[in-house]
Amino acid sequence: MHVEITESEVGGNVYELQQFIQALKAIGVKISLDDFGVGTSSLSYLQSLRLDIVKIDQNFVKGIPENKFDRALLEGLYQTFQTLGLEIVTEGVERPEQLAFVLEYSGSLIQGYHYSKPIPVDQLHLYLRKTVMTQI
Repeated sequence: MHVEITESEVGGNVYELQQFIQALKAIGVKISLDDFGVGTSSLSYLQSLRLDIVKIDQNFVKGIPENKFDRALLEGLYQTFQTLGLEIVTEGVERPEQLAFVLEYSGSLIQGYHYSKPIPVDQLHLYLRKTVMTQI
């Protein structure tokens, strides 16, 4: 099980947040930082909050692979997070070219419209059945 916090939630009292995270981790809960890069987060939060997972915001992916700056930035984030031993989720992957880039430069999990738009939970079983059956 894991709990997501967003960058905007990190801004206040970091000490209180550290204590809360420590209590959750003590019972085996993983902590992920959602929407990394959107708010006011600092890379120092990755150390002080002892996060397990970083979800890279879709804004970093929109210009991939065409935009040289976006490519360099995303490659750097992947390298940094992998070196720190953090799990990575890349949000906002919509096109095959973006998927190829993410797969080439990281071991990131992938979230985005390339696979599916959000669907109601009661339709998930049908979606998974159709998806698995078309891949066999």
